[in-house]
Amino acid sequence: MKAILFLAFAAAVAGESLTLTPQSPWKTSSGAYSIEYDGSTYANIGATLPVEPESHYIVRWMMKSSVREMKPVFQASVDVGDFGNALRGFVVGDSWNEYAFCFFSGGVSSVPFKIYCNPSPAKTIEVKDVTIVKISAEQFFKNLMPDGNFMAAKDIPVLWRPSYGIPELPATIVPVSDFLAGEQCMQLKSANPEKGASIESIHIPMLPGKSFKLSFWAKCTADTVLAGGVNGWSMYKHTGGHWYKQESFKVTTSWNEFTLQFDIPADFAANPDLRSQMLLINFGQKKNDGAVYISGIKFRQIDKSK
Repeated sequence: MKAILFLAFAAAVAGESLTLTPQSPWKTSSGAYSIEYDGSTYANIGATLPVEPESHYIVRWMMKSSVREMKPVFQASVDVGDFGNALRGFVVGDSWNEYAFCFFSGGVSSVPFKIYCNPSPAKTIEVKDVTIVKISAEQFFKNLMPDGNFMAAKDIPVLWRPSYGIPELPATIVPVSDFLAGEQCMQLKSANPEKGASIESIHIPMLPGKSFKLSFWAKCTADTVLAGGVNGWSMYKHTGGHWYKQESFKVTTSWNEFTLQFDIPADFAANPDLRSQMLLINFGQKKNDGAVYISGIKFRQIDKSK
């Protein structure tokens, strides 16, 4: 099972290599990039991406830092026509991790893309293997959440960030011996016993007017209620209503699968944010009932007629 999952994941990440232009003090060597970050500069590495209009894309890269930082200090950005500029903050670890940034091209044929670090402790940052791939129609019926089994992560689930005012990511990657696939999973655990823990994924593609299903596996150290769902808040600028789908799941000490099925509105009048055709996945505990373990996250389009 593990080998099959790994091969499927490797196929999903294949894409066209990108050459980025480094601003000083970024340096480049043999297609890799590095910076001795001084804690204050906004110097970036970036490129203008040729894209097809009305298409979804995913940019991936490998990155590591000399300093582990659980605040989302490393930024990726795109500037997409009428949508405007979108920023995404990532945590950074001291091992190589695979990062991803998704976007919908709208009516444009080129998109400026940049990655850089926000003010934070001085560190050495290395980036390599930057690629871009157009997301196919077939992929929408498979899995749109990168690394849903946490097989490409080392120590930190870097495609997730803290949400709802929590300063640091309350999640790590831990070994697991009793899950049906893979040898590690994501552990969600609050650092403050008086508070819960909330996280959200990177923005991932969706299609207005279509049906989708979110599914995941979870267990916990003590029975708890886990909130989970999807959030249509714009990755650009929020306007109008707030579209989301949320459910409370009763998680036990045994692995169980949980699902949430929904239709995404085709009409943007009430919720203009959906024009950007992206949404994010979120999980959270309102209070600290112990650790929750999550893996096997899937977000995919479904055909109700079948």
